[in-house]
Amino acid sequence: MKAARLFALGVLLAGLAGSNLLGAKPRVAGPDLKPSPVGEAIYLKGVLGSGETLTATRPDTEPMTGEQAACVNCHRRSGLGSKEARSIIPPITGQFLFHPRADSSEELPYIPGARLDRESYTDATLARAIREGIDSEGRPLNYLMPRFALDEADMTALIAHLRALDRRKVPGVSTTELHFATIVAPDADPTKRRGMLDVLEHFFQDRNAAPRGASAQTMVTSGNTNTVRSMFKVNRRWVLHVWELTGPPATWPDQLDKKLRRASRSRPCRGRSQGGAGRRGPHAGADCLPRRRHR
Repeated sequence: MKAARLFALGVLLAGLAGSNLLGAKPRVAGPDLKPSPVGEAIYLKGVLGSGETLTATRPDTEPMTGEQAACVNCHRRSGLGSKEARSIIPPITGQFLFHPRADSSEELPYIPGARLDRESYTDATLARAIREGIDSEGRPLNYLMPRFALDEADMTALIAHLRALDRRKVPGVSTTELHFATIVAPDADPTKRRGMLDVLEHFFQDRNAAPRGASAQTMVTSGNTNTVRSMFKVNRRWVLHVWELTGPPATWPDQLDKKLRRASRSRPCRGRSQGGAGRRGPHAGADCLPRRRHR
């Protein structure tokens, strides 16, 4: 019996769900905010401009190369970092790297691990941090941060990518709604398909029915501590889209692109089917909720 191909539930945002990303005013220094394909390849895939693999080193450990060394593994596709147990990976978008020292008159989004009280990075000090592990104030970075021996061209491209992360429109996110898409392949078992969709639909209904209070994204805090800033978040309604695929797998990427354009706010993350080889959609690697698999 064919296993159902009910793909991952994908969340369509480039940051942390619930964070005040839309209500904040970005403060990014630097003349070049155009996306860099080379910098993006380094960040996401661990591939240098020459086509060679990226190498990440740390003292007393084996070096990592290629995709294992890519920045996205820790800092996520959005550049907004992550948290694992007691380890907090800070955001590294231009909005956070190049901001002036924080003050109470103009707030940055609340992101756990963001250091808003340090000296702003420059291209030179950021290159030093990436190559040598020394921050903008001359202090060693956390041991978890590897060192990358990038040449000038690759370093310039990577920094351009970090700056450009702030300039991209966040798909699937508005001030009031957060859009998700779940993808169903044509050979999904009808009974399992209906069962999984029932679970998802009831989860969304329960989530939206829970009282969460009004969003406070337009408010300005009276202080700069993370405790104060964490109180000002956005509450959004969750919207589920079901994207049904048809025909052979080779046609699915084009179908997804068309559905994406029509939805305008909805973009699925990568998913893996049950049975057979896993397949990646055209937008593999977006920030996701935990993947749900249907057996």
